[in-house]
Amino acid sequence: MEDMIFDAVSELRQSFDKSKLKINTEKTQLIEFAYSTDFLSTTYIRESEAYKTSKGVCFLGVHVDYRVSWRDHIDKVAGSMTRYVYALRTLADTVSQGATFMAYHAFTRRADRV
Repeated sequence: MEDMIFDAVSELRQSFDKSKLKINTEKTQLIEFAYSTDFLSTTYIRESEAYKTSKGVCFLGVHVDYRVSWRDHIDKVAGSMTRYVYALRTLADTVSQGATFMAYHAFTRRADRV
């Protein structure tokens, strides 16, 4: 497994170099998918590089966990939406309807990127 990880990173690095891009290994996260409910964190080390498996990662705004369930993503989006709804209710009592609509549109655009 360890060799596969470092070989894959090496291939990615070569591909990125051809495109004049850099891979930020400090931000690189590994996720090992499993059916098990128990998460076991593993660190893979070679020379000056170390990679630790994560319980979940956020990729392009989608939160994925090691069990490949939607729970983490739904929890994150629901948490954001709860804050937005509270803010809109508070605004509706204090500002004009037009200002509340502007805030609504700003929040829903932001929620697309959570």
